[in-house]
Amino acid sequence: MRSNELIVFRKSNVCDFFGAVVLKTCTGCLIAATENLKQPNENLISDIFDKDVTIVGGYYTGFIEKLKNQARSLKVFYNYFESPDEEEHEYIKAENGRGFATHVIKNNIEKLQELKVDYKLFLTVAEYLDEYFYGHPSEKVLLFQAGVHSLKDDISEIEKVALVTTNSFSIEDIIKRGEECREYSSVIIKDRLARSKKTVICRENFSVRVCLGNDYITETCIALAKDCDLGMLIKYDKTNKRTEIWCRASENFSRDIRTVMNEYITDLTYDATSIACHGYVQGLSELYKLFY
Repeated sequence: MRSNELIVFRKSNVCDFFGAVVLKTCTGCLIAATENLKQPNENLISDIFDKDVTIVGGYYTGFIEKLKNQARSLKVFYNYFESPDEEEHEYIKAENGRGFATHVIKNNIEKLQELKVDYKLFLTVAEYLDEYFYGHPSEKVLLFQAGVHSLKDDISEIEKVALVTTNSFSIEDIIKRGEECREYSSVIIKDRLARSKKTVICRENFSVRVCLGNDYITETCIALAKDCDLGMLIKYDKTNKRTEIWCRASENFSRDIRTVMNEYITDLTYDATSIACHGYVQGLSELYKLFY
């Protein structure tokens, strides 16, 4: 076991989680899930001490020197939309529209074969997951994700993915489940589109379509963005007294969605890629009227 090698990844990102688990299977490395994405906390600093560390995602830009001083070696895996920290360090860039999961599978095919793992199945799952999170998902990928999400309610998303990679469900089974889910969700999404509002930001020359909702989030945002640049779903969380925002860019939108969110929404706490964003502001805001 390579007990001195540590992979740090975002717990809520199932594709990065999947990549880390596969890498642990192949190499025996240690893995550590974190939800602290703004700056490294003391627990992380302690975990990486004197280890060969790979951080999945460019979350700790500005803190590379501090991390390098603690770790024996440091490498960062940047998704294709992320720019490497200016501080000199070793890093890997993802393929366009792909992420850590695909990278891990492609670079460990021989080891997976030795372990008698169906690497083709693993690679397909990894590419589907990465495309959903980091690219513009195809219809098949959307159905796959919906099918995975429809599995047992009492297990985590990574455990649901494991049901596919262990052949409890085939990819065809999962896509069929997704199609069954689509029969119900399409009615809801069609209604949201009918009630949505579209506006054009003249000074920026881009358009936004917005509606309210609390489920079928990614599919709704993609549908909203089909005739404009950005699709945005708003949810008022009365329990936590905050307003949640999901946003997805169309394939033709060239701006980084994070820049747009920072420019138009004050005090937004968010987790985002260049094409997708989920964030919130405290209070039940008038965000639904933001672009009108």
